[in-house]
Parts: sequence; C-alpha cells; structure tokens
Amino acid sequence: MYHPPHMGAPPRSSAVVLCNPFGYEAICAYRAYCHLAERLAATGFPVLRFDYHGTGDSSGQDDDPDRVRAWLDSVAEAARELKARSQQAEISLFGVRLGATLAAAAAAELDDVASLVLWAPCATGRAYVREMRASQLIKQGTGGSADKASTEVEGDVEASGFLLTRATVEELSRLELATLRAPLAGRVLILARGNSPTDERLAGQLQARGNATVYRNIPGFAEMMVDQVHRSIVPTAVIDDVVGWIVAGEAERRPATPPGVHGRQVDGIIQLRAPAVNPASAHPVQRETNDSVAHLSSAGAPGARVREQPVVFGGEQRLFGILTEPLDVPPSRTRRPAILMLNVGTNHRVGPNRLYVKMARTWAARGYAVLRFDLAGIGDSRVAEGYAASRLYSKASISDVQAAMTFLEGARKIDRFVLLGLCSGAYVAFHTALADARVAGEVLINTATFSWKPGDPVDATAQRVYKSTHFYRRALFDVTTWKRAWRREIDVRGIADRLWRVALTRAKAKLASLGRSPDDDLATSFRTLAQRGTDSLLIYGEDDQGLDYLEVHLGSRARRLRALDNFRVDVIDGPDHTFTQLWAQTRLTEFITDHLVRRFG
Repeated sequence: MYHPPHMGAPPRSSAVVLCNPFGYEAICAYRAYCHLAERLAATGFPVLRFDYHGTGDSSGQDDDPDRVRAWLDSVAEAARELKARSQQAEISLFGVRLGATLAAAAAAELDDVASLVLWAPCATGRAYVREMRASQLIKQGTGGSADKASTEVEGDVEASGFLLTRATVEELSRLELATLRAPLAGRVLILARGNSPTDERLAGQLQARGNATVYRNIPGFAEMMVDQVHRSIVPTAVIDDVVGWIVAGEAERRPATPPGVHGRQVDGIIQLRAPAVNPASAHPVQRETNDSVAHLSSAGAPGARVREQPVVFGGEQRLFGILTEPLDVPPSRTRRPAILMLNVGTNHRVGPNRLYVKMARTWAARGYAVLRFDLAGIGDSRVAEGYAASRLYSKASISDVQAAMTFLEGARKIDRFVLLGLCSGAYVAFHTALADARVAGEVLINTATFSWKPGDPVDATAQRVYKSTHFYRRALFDVTTWKRAWRREIDVRGIADRLWRVALTRAKAKLASLGRSPDDDLATSFRTLAQRGTDSLLIYGEDDQGLDYLEVHLGSRARRLRALDNFRVDVIDGPDHTFTQLWAQTRLTEFITDHLVRRFG
C-alpha cells in the first residue's frame, strides 16, 4: 500500500518503509500502521506498507524454506520499490517487535537508511522464540481439548495460529541486534515496551557500537497488543512521537527536491485510488499491490496456481479487497458461485490467523472465484470519514456485501454467491442472505448472535471465558473434571452461574415465543432462505457458546429445519472460537471444501 505525500506538504529527503510484526501481533497492529502511514504522508513523506513473503496478502506460506532470508529480502525489495516510486535517495525504516528486529537486520545490509525506529524490538531472535513457546504452552493449558494434539513437527512453534518451523526457529536464533554491522542508520530511535530493561540495555549496546541512538518510554504498546483485536487502541502518543522524531531529523539534512509525479505506472503494479483518510485533505491515497500468481504447496492443491489481484469497488471506490481466482479457467464458465469472505471482528481481510488467505487459495485452486474484502471502517476500506469507525454487528454492512456482489457481476459475470463469515462476519452474512436473493449459500461459523442492536455489548459476542453448556454436560462425566474442581483449578461458582443464566434465558425465550411474530422467528428466517433455494451451513466448535444461543432460539424447531435438504448444523470438537490451532484451521477448511463440492460442484 503506497501512501504518497499529501499535496501541499513540505518536501522531504527520505521515504519511510513500515515493517510489520509477525503473526497475531501484525493483526493487532494493523490499524496503528494505517494511521502512522497517513500521518507521515500528511507531513510530506512517501510511505510504503507491505507484507513479507509468506505473510498477509503476499504469496507463500509459513512452512516455506528460508523464512528469515525471505523476510529480509522483502524489506530490501520494499525499500527499492519505494525509492523508485517516490524518487527519493534514502529511506527510513520503522518496525514493531519482530518487525523492528527485521528492520534493524535489513538496515545492516542496506547503505541508504537515514533513520531507524524500533518499537519493542526483540533484541535476539532466540528471545522472541522463547516468548512464542511460552505463549503456545499457555494456550495449550487454557484452551481447546487436551487430547487434541497439534500437527506440528517436533521443534516447530505454533504461535497463536501461525507456524514457525524448526528451520525458521534455527534461523531466528542466529539474529542478534547487538552484533549487527554498525552503524545501522544515521539515527536510531528505540521505543520501549513498558519499563523493559532489555530495550534500555539494547539502546546502550547500539550507542556503544557507534549508532546515534535515542531511547524513550511512551505508553501504548499494551493497549495496542490485546487478546481481542477489536479492543486494540491506536497508540496516538507513540505515533505523534515517531512522526515528530523523523521530521526533526530532516533539519539535519539538506532538503530534497520536491518529489516527482507519484503513482506513475510501473510494470506489474496496479494503481488503486480511494478517498484520503484525512477528511481535511483532498489528496487521494494510492493503494498499490502486485498482480501476482500465488503458488500453492501444502495448503490446498499441491502445485496448483491461482491468480490474485487487488480490487476497489463500491461508492466512491471506498471498499478494498483481494480477488483470488483459478489461473486458467474463468469461474463464470463453470457456473459456480463466487465466495465472499467477510471480516471477523476488526481483523482485516486476511482473517483470523491468516485463515482466509489459506481458504481462498484452496478454493480458487478448485475453480472458485473468492473475494476476501474489508467492510467499511475495517482494514483498508473506508467509511466517509476515513479509518475512524469499525461497524461490528451493523446491518449497514449489508450494502458493502451487496456492492461486492454487484462488482463481481460486472467484472466476472457471476450472479450467484456464497457468503462466509465467522462470529460477527456470520451475522452480516446471514442478514445479507435474507436481504438479497443473489445469495445461493451461506457458511456461518461460530455465530454468537443473529440479533443485535446498538447498545448490546460487543464483548458478549467475542471469545468468552466460559464454554458451552454442551461442554460442561460432557465434562460432568469426566473424572479429571472432579479432580481439578477438588484442587480449585476450576471456577465452579462461575460455571454454575453461567449454566443458571443459560437455563433462565431458555425459559424466557420460550415464554417470549408465545406472542412472537413469525417475522421475528429465527427458524422462520432459515426456512424462508431454504424455500428460496439458499443453502445454509452452520458450523460450531463443540465448546463454543454460540451453540447455546442456537439451541435457545431454535429449540424443538431445529429438528424440522435439519430435515431440509439445504439446512445443516455441524459441530467440530476441540477448536477455540476463531479456530486458532493449525489442526483446527485444516479441519475447518477441509470440512467447508467438502460441503462446497457437494453443493456446488
């Protein structure tokens, strides 16, 4: 994503490359990177956001060989692309966590780095791997079924749904910032992760090796890196400081000639335009990505090739997505529906744990056109005022999905669609299916609610501490449960309160149904969809609380719905709410693939 300098901003002598952290941390930091890029562009700096090979929207996978080398090469390629596009001679690098480590390592290999900003850098790759292993052990101890063994090879690290192979772990373990060639850049800024003595020590080591280093501790990291992405807070104070520090460095340098024409056509680059994020500026943000061919190996069909291209659509071209298609056969020729993948919470279009990317490429290899895109206010899609709003559980998002369908009708002559969403994405998919007859099918995963109104808590529909009543009924007959209760390892009182509230909710729902209008009935809605020919597949993790919601609101009518040919509820044992575990991602993808083949060919 290329952010050219805003019109009227002062000319600058360098351009800025933003280097992502890895895995779940990159998803948490996504909004912060968008805001930082726009702030820098508003002050005159050309900025490039990008995904390393094997991450985000880029080609490749976690288990490809030579990951660290590929990531460092990605930084170097981003720097070359930005310099060519902006006509600047020097660059600055910014990174968070592992992104900071990679930025520093890349700077040691480049000769044109004016400044380097490292926020909460991992001083060594070995320390980062230790943190990921510890996180993995915590996840295994608190979530999912203990008997669900990971599919990882010995020595691999499964970091919140992302894989560090044994080879990648060994490569990372050789990274150590204090031993890199000095100086790394003309100026270095290290921002601490809270009161971290490691960050302060690293600042001293870099200073001692001839790097002009500044160390600061500004709050904001913990509020950005949270367990639930929709609660992540953009670190405004840190962004202010970073922009101010980079701008201050310009005073020490000779001002450059004003950059030439930005957004010129470069071979292999598609230029995409959307309204600027800053409502005070009329300058367009140019969002550019390679029109690429992704090669699949272990994910999906081995050796299959799919084509991916960035697209913008909707009113004022404010919606952004990635269209994945089979390389050789136009999907419209097969008469298969296109698959639209809707955001999970405020996760951008890659989905939780990059799950949507893997799924899209798998299904495109089987002949489907797949569009994973950002609803307005999420990721790189805009609402009228820019990045500001994230519309979770909003029926206003229906028009965004309809805009995606209309776009594919015009661009690919496809007029039938399957909508897929997890949690809040499932809510939007369901209500879009009710509103639009072009929807041939819906895949609703761990749907927490089908009815939401302003004022209802969003957290109530996110990952919970307690599990489904089905889980607790099963656990009553497990002797391990009673041993853990005796050792006070289980919140017995909290679980009992939860079960009582579920029972009370069921009773209230039954009483309310006596005077309920058929139009308000969930079973009636699904029956209406079935009669129209719309296929409904509901998938739940066995422990997910959404199952309780479904049982409460369908009750005895669920049996009659299951008798329909195109309504199905299936339960998968063991995954957490967002299918974080790698085995769960594989199982879910295979499950939906079988369903698509059965229903649509």
